[in-house]
Amino acid sequence: MNFLIITLSLVGLGAAAQQPSEAAALILKQDSQVFFDGSYHSSFETENGIFAEEEGNLKNTGKADAEAGEVRGFFQYTAPDGSLVRVEYTADENGFSPKGSHLPTPPSIPPEILRAQQYIAAQGQTEQELPYRRV
Repeated sequence: MNFLIITLSLVGLGAAAQQPSEAAALILKQDSQVFFDGSYHSSFETENGIFAEEEGNLKNTGKADAEAGEVRGFFQYTAPDGSLVRVEYTADENGFSPKGSHLPTPPSIPPEILRAQQYIAAQGQTEQELPYRRV
């Protein structure tokens, strides 16, 4: 009896694993190019409206302390409510920076903090010269 239950369970799992997923989508177009200088360009589009494009390169080639990868691109898809969601981004030595109308913007710096930062910058003191010590 236990053998029959286990066998039927395994057959059911196998059948479920072979069913196509609702999230699966066919790729309609795909392009990928890598160039001799290390730069690249790639893009793809799926049948469910997802589209992405990206290109990247190495900046300051040959300058060991200044070399940095730089990537620019975007992706877009249709949200469940039917609206188009598009995210444009860059990624470089300053980190990942996405932009999109649906993304929240960071809060502004309070005026008091901004004045304090401007005051400190105007003093021209380095961190070692400050009257406190970092722990």
